[in-house]
Amino acid sequence: MKHTIILIGLFIFSIYLNAANFRKQDVLPGEIKLEAKAVHPFFRTDAFPVNMEVDVNPVTFYWPSIRQEFTEPLLTYEFQLSKTDNFQQIVEENTDRNPSFYVAKTKLPIGTWYWRYREKGKEWNGPYAFSVGPETQPDERPQTMTFVKNVGGERPRVVIRNQQIEAARRNFKDQGVTETIINETSKYFDVVLPDEEWGGKFYKNGQRVFSQKKFPDDHVKAKITAPIWNGAVTSLCRAYLLTGEEKYAKEALRWGLKVATFPVLPHTITYDGNPFPDGFDFSFYLDVMTYVYDALYNYMSVEQRNIIRDNLSERLSIYYRYYCNRLENRCIDNHTWQISLGSFVRGAIVAKGDIPEADKYLAYAYDIWTARDPEQSHHDGGWFGGGYVGVNIGVWTEVPVYFRNYTGYNFYNHPFYRNHPYWFLYRQVPGSKEDGFSGDGYGDDLVEYSPNVKMWLNILDAELDIPAAGFIAKDLKENRKLATFAWARKVEGLQMSKERKRVELTNDLPQARAFRDVGVVNMHTSLLNPENDLHVAFRSSPYGTFGHNLASHNAFNVIYQGDYLFVPHGHRHGGAKNTVACYRHTRGHNSVLVDGKGQPFSPEAYGWIARFLHGNNISYACGDASNAYDASPFGRENDFFTRAELNIEDHISRGAVERFRRHVLFLRPSLIVVYDELEANRPVRWDWVLHCRQQMTANGTKLTVENKPANVEVFGSVPMKAEVLNEPMFLPINIDGRGSQKAGTPYPVKGSYAYVSTCEKSKRQRIVSFIQVGDVKPVQKKMNGQFECGPWQINCEMDPQKYANIIVSGPDNSSFILKTPDTGESVLKEKIDGTPKIWRAVDELPFCARGLPQTSNIISKNR
Repeated sequence: MKHTIILIGLFIFSIYLNAANFRKQDVLPGEIKLEAKAVHPFFRTDAFPVNMEVDVNPVTFYWPSIRQEFTEPLLTYEFQLSKTDNFQQIVEENTDRNPSFYVAKTKLPIGTWYWRYREKGKEWNGPYAFSVGPETQPDERPQTMTFVKNVGGERPRVVIRNQQIEAARRNFKDQGVTETIINETSKYFDVVLPDEEWGGKFYKNGQRVFSQKKFPDDHVKAKITAPIWNGAVTSLCRAYLLTGEEKYAKEALRWGLKVATFPVLPHTITYDGNPFPDGFDFSFYLDVMTYVYDALYNYMSVEQRNIIRDNLSERLSIYYRYYCNRLENRCIDNHTWQISLGSFVRGAIVAKGDIPEADKYLAYAYDIWTARDPEQSHHDGGWFGGGYVGVNIGVWTEVPVYFRNYTGYNFYNHPFYRNHPYWFLYRQVPGSKEDGFSGDGYGDDLVEYSPNVKMWLNILDAELDIPAAGFIAKDLKENRKLATFAWARKVEGLQMSKERKRVELTNDLPQARAFRDVGVVNMHTSLLNPENDLHVAFRSSPYGTFGHNLASHNAFNVIYQGDYLFVPHGHRHGGAKNTVACYRHTRGHNSVLVDGKGQPFSPEAYGWIARFLHGNNISYACGDASNAYDASPFGRENDFFTRAELNIEDHISRGAVERFRRHVLFLRPSLIVVYDELEANRPVRWDWVLHCRQQMTANGTKLTVENKPANVEVFGSVPMKAEVLNEPMFLPINIDGRGSQKAGTPYPVKGSYAYVSTCEKSKRQRIVSFIQVGDVKPVQKKMNGQFECGPWQINCEMDPQKYANIIVSGPDNSSFILKTPDTGESVLKEKIDGTPKIWRAVDELPFCARGLPQTSNIISKNR
């Protein structure tokens, strides 16, 4: 009681301080205001690193390039690094390079450094300052030329390395892999091959084979045949090397030579509007040429070898021109990192010695991996696209093996890979559903990981000894479909899993974890026991809204006892109107609308996790989505609304929001407090959105969930009203008959959603919401923003003309204050095993934002 009285006194004092000293200012104590147009622009606009301490040494330097399309002429750049800003003494330099980035060759001593770049023949850009500090981590990867010089030797080099053939024949025969591959090859013999690639049809014994089953014959995706050609050549070449039988070589060559007759660049644009090399087809055909040239090198005639080599050379050249300036500078280049970079590395390794440019291609591939892997995170192991991460696993399991073969270095020795299993664990413990932020059809009902993800986690466990990875993958069963998974590892005899007894984890893992690189926080009550767990997931991402990312900044989801509760239900392929106005749109997520409008679909519409604190009783996260409601009109955004025949201005906000800070407090075991600071440049209606997988009913601003022990009460500084709806603005329609459903059939709609909206427009609004799941207690509202719920006292500053604050006190002397009066710190206090603990936080930027334009008001304080 004494503790509570002190806290209330502090709260009243802070109110007094607010009333006496409140004035509008750009940045409040303890905060950082990001002023960058984007953290991860669609194409790079700024040099990096600038005015920041780097995290890895040797350092990688990036600069924007005016060249963005592979059909444009290659540019040539120069780079210089110096200890002084006048560059009188050059430490490293490079000339005549096409890529618009540079990986330093040596580790730099602690201190301030300067760099500059220019397009050859033009003025220098820079100098740019950065620092190497005592916390900068050394990167022990061998230099690029070590890798390039070591590549070579007899072929085959990648299908099965020549020195591994005998061991592979023995091991794969014993493991049943050879039998699986031979069985696979049987369907490719005696097939009549079509004369065209796109839309070609295959026949065997007068019957059509390899027809598309997922889509009807006239569907654009039914015309794709590249996986068939690739599958045939891959299986036949492997069978030849494993058995030595000529029939497999002869058949593989028949398929490969046919592919060599197809136009290398039949189009400049793919069917879905991307540059043609971006499509998976181009990558598959490069692999066809690579496999034939590698596995059948000594089987082919000189003429046949020349045909395949010339085709391989042309495809590698196109990829190099496509990658340069694009891959290092584009916000996200999904298809490269998912598929094609692996094909490019394989092709360049095989071409070394026969194609003069192969050294250049190998150097680029090695450098870009050093610079950008992983593309969609940094160090924390998170992945911005949720469950879509599975598509990247092929490249992750293969490319590091190729690099290791020629350098001896373990490329998984990187913070991302060490943290990656924890991202999987915290977003979806086995037996539970995922956190709901997957960007490729969110809200999957699966409670188990796919076999390929488990295999991937087994590999990380084998490489890095991470029990969390082994825990997720522990029940992986034998699966013949995975016989050739991580092929490069298997032929090298590398471990596929950790040899240990059944993996169990202890409950001493923290119940919450922040993945700030991608902007997601996951908070639990019983992490390893989903049947008893309450899982709160919160998202505010510096990647913006682009690609498979959705307009859900400052959105939260709630999973209860392993099942979805307060989580949206949507379909990526639900028809143009549903996709753009419901699935991708902010109204499809548990965030906030402004006059019914949501966040733009653009990398410029971004958020970030500003603060995170965690104790036994209380976990806290703050997301800043102040930049998420404004962005320049973006081409893909316009395309979405044009196809849907909707007026974009009716759905997307442009610049009204000036401040949106959402504070999420998880008060264990059953209370979630969401406190919103909202400011606009004009009076607007604020819509607080909540989606539920169950039916909800509204009574005033209290929402009750039917058949579940859960309710929500919402309070605002301006009076609010709630409306519950059962159908989205536009019903999701299975427009193309995927999944064997009849085309035009509506997808089922699950649950309900609510708008809790202000009754009058206002420029500023405070909203506090009490979400209870499990042990539901009455929320007692007292005066001056004071609330009581079970053992918790919550005091909120609800006057939007005053500084936002929230002070909490609860059981076991637990307490929290959002903003201390002097430094603006968030402070969490608890007793852990009888010992008082204090955690403090001010705003902290994700790494990639630290050198961007910003205004900081972080006030240091001696403690």
